[in-house]
Amino acid sequence: MPLKEFVQRFPGIDEFVRELNDFHRTIAPGPLCSHRALVAYSTDHTVKWRLNPSIREELAIRCSIAAFNMQELARSRLKRRPKVFRRANRFDVMFDGDVSINFVNGTVVVLGRTTVRKFFFKDVDFFVSLYGDIAKYAGVDKSISGGIFSIKQQRYQPIGRNVPGATLWRGLRTQLDSYHGLADVEFSNGTRFSPRQKLLQLAKFHELEGHRGLEGYLSVVEQLAARVERSRLALCHGDLWRENIVADARGRPVAIDFDKTVRFCAGYDGVYFCLMDCMASKRLRIEDLVEALPSLSVRELSLSIMDNADLLSGVDDQEMRLCALFFATLKLAEQDFHRREMGSSVSILNEGLKSL
Repeated sequence: MPLKEFVQRFPGIDEFVRELNDFHRTIAPGPLCSHRALVAYSTDHTVKWRLNPSIREELAIRCSIAAFNMQELARSRLKRRPKVFRRANRFDVMFDGDVSINFVNGTVVVLGRTTVRKFFFKDVDFFVSLYGDIAKYAGVDKSISGGIFSIKQQRYQPIGRNVPGATLWRGLRTQLDSYHGLADVEFSNGTRFSPRQKLLQLAKFHELEGHRGLEGYLSVVEQLAARVERSRLALCHGDLWRENIVADARGRPVAIDFDKTVRFCAGYDGVYFCLMDCMASKRLRIEDLVEALPSLSVRELSLSIMDNADLLSGVDDQEMRLCALFFATLKLAEQDFHRREMGSSVSILNEGLKSL
């Protein structure tokens, strides 16, 4: 979308930029950003700002908070214009690659030279509780300051996009197997890891908490959870795709970002990884996945991504289909929540349940 058209359709953007610049001038000379700095408006409604590269990390965090508060104000105005609100529902802000803000999840990520810090502004109590239990297993330090919760971890190197899926999966198996084995640990509030809670968390991010249209999705998720065999129950990463895999100093793959940890089948992370690669290469529509479930096999799925039929060893066809339908339920629910089309995918998901 052309920048001029975007600015016209998003009342509040001028005020947002002015406020950021005024805030910046109280600390350092020169403007922080401008309309010309808006560099992207992609099909998933992502907007990026690029800021002064000399900005210090501390200043970046303070500006992130200001930006987040301004965006919340702008969104509150947009609620009176549903069509515009739908298009402006999801934003990211990039501070010259050093800071990014996700306005849906309410998080700010700050990249330092040796560490990465992630700040949580939405559903803070939930994440305080979640990371209170898993921080040591996820390899992060946690802290609360000024009512803002954050986690910190070592900064790793990006994984090349051309690294074969099989290589990544082999390198992650030890870390994931250890995490999966925590399913029986008595955490302070284990319900936060339930499949039901993952769906409710998505709804909360999209400001749909308590919406009566959630019942259809919750019914599907609860039926899926009831079919998980006790012997195959695992604490899963829950969001394992290439963006959440980095390399340590020796070049070994490491999984990061455990915000979506969930108790489900042990095969879920592997199936999720394969399906996300299929989606990234545009070889998969979620609706088509649900329709294909009855004939989909573990061998077919693993070969399609990893060129190795043995990498999902231990997962049978039935478990794979269960994991695939849980994956589809969360993705379609998020799509419906984002579009404000509550319930539009429930019939497809119920058909998928019948095919299991």
